[in-house]
Amino acid sequence: MKCKGAIFDLDGVITSTATAHAQAWKEMFDDYLQKDAEKRDKSFKAFEKEDYLRYVDGKPRYQGAQSFFLSRGIKLPFGDPKDDPEKETVCGLGNKKNVLYNKLLSKHKPHVFPKAVALIKKLRKAGVKTAVASSSKNCKKILTVTGLYGLFDVHVDGNTLQRLGIKGKPEPDMFVHAATQLHAKPGECIVFEDAISGIRAGNRGNFGLVVGVAPYKDMLTGADKVFRRAGDLTLQQVREWFDHGMDKENWLIKYHHYDPELQQTREALTMVGNGHFGTRGCHETQTANDHHYPGCYLANVFNKPKSVVQGKEVWINEMVNCPNWLLVKITIGKKVVDPFKEHITKYEQALDLRHGILKYDMEFKEKNGRITEISSERFASMHDPHTACLKVTVTPQNYDDTIILQSLIDGDVKNENAARYKQFTNKHVIVTATGKTGGKCYLDAKTSTGKYHLGYAMKNHFSLAGRNVQQKTLIKQHTKIGEAVLLKAKQRQPCSIEKTVSIYTSNDVDQPRKRTLSNLKTGHDACKRKHQQAWARLWEKADVAVEGDRYTQRLLRLHAYHLLSIASPHNKRLDAGMPARGLHGESYHGHLFWDELYVQPFFLHRFPDIARALLLYRYRRLEAAKENAKKAGYAGAMYPWQSADTGEEETQPIHYNPVDKSWGPDLSMQQRHVNIAIFYDFFQYVKHTDDAAFLNDYAAEVMVEIARFWTSMATYDAKDKKYHVSGVMGPDEFHEKLPKSGETGLTDNAYTNIMVSWLLRRTFDLRKRIPRRLLQLNVTKEELLEWENISNNLAVHVKQGIIQQFKGYDKLKELNWDRYRKKYGDVGRMDRILKAEKKSPDDYKVAKQADTLMVFYLLKLTDALDVLRRLGIQANHPLRFLKKHYDYYESRTSHGSTLSKLVHDAIITRFHDRRKSWEWFSGAIKSDFADVQGGTTKEGVHTGMMAGTIRIAREDLAGIHLTENGVSVYPLLPKHWEHIKLSLCNKGTLYAFDITHKEVLVSTSGKERTSIDVHGKHYQLTPGKRRRIKL
Repeated sequence: MKCKGAIFDLDGVITSTATAHAQAWKEMFDDYLQKDAEKRDKSFKAFEKEDYLRYVDGKPRYQGAQSFFLSRGIKLPFGDPKDDPEKETVCGLGNKKNVLYNKLLSKHKPHVFPKAVALIKKLRKAGVKTAVASSSKNCKKILTVTGLYGLFDVHVDGNTLQRLGIKGKPEPDMFVHAATQLHAKPGECIVFEDAISGIRAGNRGNFGLVVGVAPYKDMLTGADKVFRRAGDLTLQQVREWFDHGMDKENWLIKYHHYDPELQQTREALTMVGNGHFGTRGCHETQTANDHHYPGCYLANVFNKPKSVVQGKEVWINEMVNCPNWLLVKITIGKKVVDPFKEHITKYEQALDLRHGILKYDMEFKEKNGRITEISSERFASMHDPHTACLKVTVTPQNYDDTIILQSLIDGDVKNENAARYKQFTNKHVIVTATGKTGGKCYLDAKTSTGKYHLGYAMKNHFSLAGRNVQQKTLIKQHTKIGEAVLLKAKQRQPCSIEKTVSIYTSNDVDQPRKRTLSNLKTGHDACKRKHQQAWARLWEKADVAVEGDRYTQRLLRLHAYHLLSIASPHNKRLDAGMPARGLHGESYHGHLFWDELYVQPFFLHRFPDIARALLLYRYRRLEAAKENAKKAGYAGAMYPWQSADTGEEETQPIHYNPVDKSWGPDLSMQQRHVNIAIFYDFFQYVKHTDDAAFLNDYAAEVMVEIARFWTSMATYDAKDKKYHVSGVMGPDEFHEKLPKSGETGLTDNAYTNIMVSWLLRRTFDLRKRIPRRLLQLNVTKEELLEWENISNNLAVHVKQGIIQQFKGYDKLKELNWDRYRKKYGDVGRMDRILKAEKKSPDDYKVAKQADTLMVFYLLKLTDALDVLRRLGIQANHPLRFLKKHYDYYESRTSHGSTLSKLVHDAIITRFHDRRKSWEWFSGAIKSDFADVQGGTTKEGVHTGMMAGTIRIAREDLAGIHLTENGVSVYPLLPKHWEHIKLSLCNKGTLYAFDITHKEVLVSTSGKERTSIDVHGKHYQLTPGKRRRIKL
């Protein structure tokens, strides 16, 4: 790709007017705040530099003024841009700032950055058109005064924004407008910015290169490159970036500065894993503290000790934070150094998604003037799931001194990642032995209940300036084991550790220590090479390549990376499922819910063996599910709402409300619909793989036992001649019972009953496909007829043409959404808000996420309507019927779950509403990366959301639908996407797609010819040959 345009912000990039702006803002705000404080009889709090950077810098004048006033709880009338500077409106005070600014400008001519001007001239000479894009209405005046006006082909300023109604930063509109005027696409342009809002605008606009300009490099996160001056960028760097650098960058998640408040979130997002274990992206020098948390989680290792909460004994089965294999300690001279407590002069934390490697590159300066660089890389081997590697290099930049490096395994760990669980017992690991044998250190441990045994072994390689250092000192403590070396380092001599670690548990072998020690045979470089090769094989199937949307591209790859780090090809040898929050943190105690319903399609259509392994986790707990049903008085198998290692119900009996800081009963275990999800996953696997052996050996039994469970839950009412299901909760989660009802649970949840009707029919249909297996499962003719009868007669309640979420839903009160949004802003967890107000969500028509609409997410519209017809509900106009339900329920949903956006996107896409579809998709895909739920990502990623956004890209945007009859394509690509490339498998055939706005390119690998439908037309595909189909 060639660079065609360069768009420059003005203040702080080309000229130094930013100082004058900041001073004018401060004078205006302080004057108003002083008067306001006197008027309200409260203390005066001045406008600070941090306020300028956070609320004002880079934004249009009135938007910046309003943003700051709101941050102080001051709600002024917006007013009119013509307001007098003394009028107390947003516009009036904004105009007052402009008067002050012009006074400052008349006294002091703006300083011009010569290197920036030189770069502009070089770019123009090289054929790159240039534009200035500034929120300032004084832009033209400044450019004229400084003699720079003629250096730009396009001028976009505050007056342009007002005249054309263009949104200011952080929205990308003004930059996009500038690019359009330059006759270039955003991806063909560079943006130069010195403000966070401008960097965000560049990212959101999908510009080819976003350059941050800051006196201190650690200020601007999100920029592709950060320089002290715009002119530090060279033409050669521009060419290299647009030739191949951009593609490389699209595989990286990078942070250019250290932010202690966001670090734990970043640690979750930069986790390394391989299915067997996951390790958070905590820096190796850190132990658990307020800003860092080095969690290490091993698949299916749980611990269930007793806790006492509010005087009650409870047993919480938690995924265990296992010993920390990362720990490195550094001593310079006589000082033990924590780089994060020194002045950080350089910082980069970068996750290489393509190769599964996390790198840190830091430089810090001590008070005595010593400057030290620390760089590191780590990975959880995707080649050998029991191996992890870490390489750390410490380099003194301007001094000579002794440096002591310690490489440790730390067994002194607790579960402390989720603050709301602090009342539970959190010491799960007991170290039983530490030692060294054959040049290898080891640490043995067990869970506190004694159920699981853990074995860690480590081999260290130390070097100074590339030369091996053999003299090591053993560090042996009760909870730690490791080695140290003392190095007499000179200036710029690298001091390095290469740590290779092996991890086994009693889930893997009977004697973990013996296996860990024997497994340490390969060095760092050889391990790294095999690890990268393994990831390369995964990306051949997993990658979703999008051109024209760099932000989405990175997040789609980030999501695929995390899914494969939790469940990989190694899961075929593991007895582990898919924790809802991954191997990344301790939210939900590491339990499994129904999220695999959203996760399975990612694996099923790329790695069916992994999908199979995840299903076998459920199959192996079938007997436990049958026992759960028996205890509850039901037949068949009742899988628990929350599952861990045993298959027992793990839902904690009490739940914490952070709004009013109280504990209350948790009734969510009544979400029996998890059994619908499990049935659906088994059915979909068989449907899309034609794996007859799996159906016969595993799936049939699970499906039959779940059908038996639902049959036993359904009760017949002779009055209405319908079957009813009571004592359940739907996916909504907010409604636990009817108002004033003494019984918990709901009756006739529509999603439950409709899907139970569907699954009973699917089980009934097995009589033709595997009659012998049904006989082995003791399925009688009478039982088959009972399934058919219930399937045709389950109750679904309809009022005024709307399927009621459950019986009695129409009697609930409507919620004043506007009032709550104004008061609380984020109303995602309306249940907690209502409970804090001593109200109950049970009384209102309010849902956390899609409930009734889930039917239309899981089933094709024709299939859903077929079920409804059998239940006596007729939809004469199918799309109108669906849209009516979408509009009704969406307006009553808080979307407090990341899953909700996925469902609504899938449904709105059926109406070809690209704008709304993109709104749902873009809102969902940033959920974890932008941590939109207020700090939840640090406790673990949302696996259902991650897989679900990849499904949206494939099915809703690329329009690729995989059915039992083949593949159909109806693309609805966003306008700014150039094309999308991805591979999918269905029934043993691998399809490779490259879809643009004008054509579909598709090829298959297999032995037989297949067919594909594109926009309703039928095309034949020959294996190994690429077919070009015009749209």
